Amino acid sequence: MRAALSRDDDYATSGKPPCDWDDPVAQEALVDDLVRDCLAALEALEDNELSAACAEAAEIVAIVSGQDVEKETTASSVSHEESPETA
Repeated sequence: MRAALSRDDDYATSGKPPCDWDDPVAQEALVDDLVRDCLAALEALEDNELSAACAEAAEIVAIVSGQDVEKETTASSVSHEESPETA
């Protein structure tokens, strides 16, 4: 799984990842990297038999990583519209 992820992050720390939160470009780059890692992790899990807990966690990751994200050919970007789940 680790080989599929692009960020140099062990994902063991809770809270917001380090980022210059005052810089919109840095924020967008971070979100893009996080979404790409989510999608890569989900792809790595495909065609594997998962425990109920792991399947539930994967479903949550799929939902959250797809919220307010516009898929483009070269990158993912956050939409500034509220999703129905957050409205």
